[in-house]
Amino acid sequence: MKIRKSKAIALALALTMALTFSLTACSGGNDAAKDAVNDVLSGYQDQNPSGTNTPGGENSNNSSGGNNNTNTPSSGGVVNVLGNSPGNIANGGYFAQQGDWIYYLHSGNGGWLQRVRTDGTSANEMIENNSVGGLNVVGEWVYASDVRTQSIGKTFADESKSRKFYTPLSSDDASGNILFEEAIDFIYVVGDWLYYVDVNDGFTLYKTKTDLTEKQKLTDVHTENVNVVGDWIYYATADINNAGSSSLYKVRTDGTDNQTLRDGQDTHFIRVIVDGDWIFYTDMSSGLYKIRTDGTERQSVIQEMFTNTDDNFNISGDRIFFDGLNEQDTRSLYSIRKDGADLREINDDWISSSNIHIFGDWIYFMDNADWGTSKTPYKMRLDGSDLQPLIKENE
Repeated sequence: MKIRKSKAIALALALTMALTFSLTACSGGNDAAKDAVNDVLSGYQDQNPSGTNTPGGENSNNSSGGNNNTNTPSSGGVVNVLGNSPGNIANGGYFAQQGDWIYYLHSGNGGWLQRVRTDGTSANEMIENNSVGGLNVVGEWVYASDVRTQSIGKTFADESKSRKFYTPLSSDDASGNILFEEAIDFIYVVGDWLYYVDVNDGFTLYKTKTDLTEKQKLTDVHTENVNVVGDWIYYATADINNAGSSSLYKVRTDGTDNQTLRDGQDTHFIRVIVDGDWIFYTDMSSGLYKIRTDGTERQSVIQEMFTNTDDNFNISGDRIFFDGLNEQDTRSLYSIRKDGADLREINDDWISSSNIHIFGDWIYFMDNADWGTSKTPYKMRLDGSDLQPLIKENE
């Protein structure tokens, strides 16, 4: 408060001096007066630490697969506009980030939702004793799907407020924190809209306001591999009569202008991530492909490393990160440019994982070898260095 007051006094004195100068400079015309005032104002503005985040800035992620979260500043720090990125959601949504907090599923504690600071401190602050996935964090709320009941719930992002997980989500909760109890297969939060796939309604896609004031059905077909990017929703459909066939579509977020991008009679889309003007995907025939968001220019990115339909990938910047077989027939973590060039084995000590989550310059993942026991969360840099447990020792 004292700093702000002293700045205000300094500005007032400076303006007074500038105006005094401008009155004595009348012989020089109005331009001298304007310049004097503008010089003072610009000097003051240059010293003002606004802390405003802009797209691509320090606290804002770009639109690439693992990093497409847009953040805005608030009194409590950075607040997400997107609950998570399409790339992270495609990898299960077991990690989410808001500001300097990482939220994650700690399966070793029975599937508890926990959080830890990005530097590995303040860990094990349990938020909820539920087995969850599809994590989305927007403002003071963490949204997630309950793995056991397939319903959507939410809880406070700050564990000091409440440790209750409000699920199954139904509108009869007086606190206003329970939403609905449809069995779901996908969850994605953008601002005050929540997108989900309703299992009981034939795996069709819906959106609802997070306060339940509006609800809209967006597709009438079996919907999977959903990506919400800007004004568009990209999704695949499965042919229940042909396990090896699915098609790729996009529809506007208001439910209009549904378009076929690829009639996949020879394709079954396994994992789909939209990145910029391209859609990257794996299919049953093995291999990683890309196609433009208008459905044109299908291209192969890499074939030989993707030998399993469960091979996973994520995207950051101009590179794709994926789990593949090495020459020793074991798993390594690789990266490759999005044009298919410059293949690199970035970590041959890679701990086999079914998920690759990316925030900033770090990859976050769970150790598959520990599944059913501790399933330790790890992180490493994008170049494969500095592999370490997510939680620092003695935390």
